[in-house]
Amino acid sequence: ENVDPLLTNRDDEVAPIEEATQYDVYCWAKDDALDTKGLQRPNLMTTDYMRADVALVDAPQGGRSPSVWVADTTAPTMVFIAAEGISQGTLQVTLQLDEPGTVWCAPVQLGSGFTYCNHGETPVGSFSASPSPTDCYYE
Repeated sequence: ENVDPLLTNRDDEVAPIEEATQYDVYCWAKDDALDTKGLQRPNLMTTDYMRADVALVDAPQGGRSPSVWVADTTAPTMVFIAAEGISQGTLQVTLQLDEPGTVWCAPVQLGSGFTYCNHGETPVGSFSASPSPTDCYYE
């Protein structure tokens, strides 16, 4: 199961929920029962119930949901470090991401008439299922 941390509220701000992190989630409840005199007589879930796996969504057998992944909803930030021609056939580009990821680069000769890719366009040479009228090259 995936959780979007931007849509998750917590009543304790001690430890924020982190993106791209896996958690075991424990749920515990008590009701607001009253006795015949109107005094509180709450019914509490047992600790053993809370530690047991939910197992069935429609008929939970416990309060623990193991291995819940928090979705990574932010794009990486890329920092340009350097770029230089090492030899006639080699360019060296150094970039840094603020999180683990992969960077793709493709050189395009200035004045070649090719366009650069915008969001949602298909780069030339990609493994697209069908050709796109908006083929382009990444800068």
